Amino acid sequence: AASAMAPPLAVSGGWLQRSSAEEGMGGRWRTDVMAVARKRFADAAVEVPSQRVESYRFTPLKGLWAADLGVSGAVGESALGGSPAEVEAALKALTPEEVGWRVVLCNGRVDSAASLLEGLPEGVFVGGWEDASAEIAERALELAVGGRLTGPASDDFFAVLNAAMGVDCLVLHVPSGVKVEKPIHLVVHDVAPAASPATGPVASPRIVVMLDAGAEATILQHHVSVPAGAPAASFNNGCVSVAVGEDAFLYHHLINELPAVPPPAPQHLLIQSLDVDIAARANYDFVSISTGGNLSRLTAEVNIRGEKAHAAVRGAYVADKTAVADLHSTIVHHIGNSTSEQIQKNVAGGRGSVVFGGKIVVMQGADGTDAKQLSRSLLLSNRAEVNAMPALEIFTDDVSCTHGATVSDISEEELFYLQSRGLTQDVARILLISAFVAEVNRHLPYTSLRDRFSQAVASIEYDVKLPEYSVYSSV
Repeated sequence: AASAMAPPLAVSGGWLQRSSAEEGMGGRWRTDVMAVARKRFADAAVEVPSQRVESYRFTPLKGLWAADLGVSGAVGESALGGSPAEVEAALKALTPEEVGWRVVLCNGRVDSAASLLEGLPEGVFVGGWEDASAEIAERALELAVGGRLTGPASDDFFAVLNAAMGVDCLVLHVPSGVKVEKPIHLVVHDVAPAASPATGPVASPRIVVMLDAGAEATILQHHVSVPAGAPAASFNNGCVSVAVGEDAFLYHHLINELPAVPPPAPQHLLIQSLDVDIAARANYDFVSISTGGNLSRLTAEVNIRGEKAHAAVRGAYVADKTAVADLHSTIVHHIGNSTSEQIQKNVAGGRGSVVFGGKIVVMQGADGTDAKQLSRSLLLSNRAEVNAMPALEIFTDDVSCTHGATVSDISEEELFYLQSRGLTQDVARILLISAFVAEVNRHLPYTSLRDRFSQAVASIEYDVKLPEYSVYSSV
């Protein structure tokens, strides 16, 4: 357990000491990923994040360093506990009916007993790194090591921590020309360490997704708390590396439905790093929805490396009560005649805080780039906070790039119009908020998740009495 007074590096160093270097994957993963990352910590070569660091200026991490957390133990036959029927019932309640397959990651490890992967198209591999063929394992390793954001040589503290502590890697590979007709459901959850059931787990899941030329797939990365094995607190520090080959199409949906409870109760903390490489004529369609966790942060870098490639990055983040939801993204056009679009919708109520730091970079020589970015935020309380920081960095000519950010409360004119049509004020307010996030929500092909997101939005604490005192910034 971490002391509330312990400095951050001492806490993370303690996690490293309590996580055995003998655990997890062997071979080159141990030497090229884990050992490199651990040496960087030993050499103090990684800057510990704090609110003095610009990219974390609005992201409070004190709750992380003070949380009562311990290193997760090994996964048994099924980490969920209970009978096979109870385990399946718990997972089925979370699984949208539209998905075709399920793989469970518990405490950063693949839980084969709880996964359902029968009937995958021929040649598709979904499983642990050590179970992959030599060719697929080598490619996954190179992708994980070479990630500027998620590799062991990254400048990001949490990515290096993941590389140092990760004990397994889920690999998803779709070969050339293969189309996976139904979504693959990646259930990510954690259970308390067996040696200390009252202590929240520290987990470091690693996911590598590779689509070869002309392939197509949909993955639903779903962060949840499964009732049968749910801990009181948790810290999930994940890294995802994605490679989309030429003419391939990947739909990637990231959903955060972790519980969020007001302090001083135990906290649920989710920090994710995402690295994406997109080849020529490929499409990457990303949707992230965050309604849970006391602190959730996604740091994403999308690299467009081929002509006629396209990236769509859409997000809807909700922060209620005292929760913090944070997205920092960078879309880099390395080559011209490529396109990207980003739309971010934020809703803050109670004393919640939403942070959006979005950057589009157009490298020298990337002429013909077409990039659009827009962040829109709703404040539903005079105590809520939104910090929006859109940015463009353009190093070439002949481009079409736009960006913008708006922060407001609910329009009184729109509210009056709906009330004049017979709706109560509460119903009118919920309708307006739902319409605000629908631009993102409608891109989810899962009915149950769309409905749950709508319910989460409808339940946000609304208290706009002095909207001029609500805090926002647009830098």
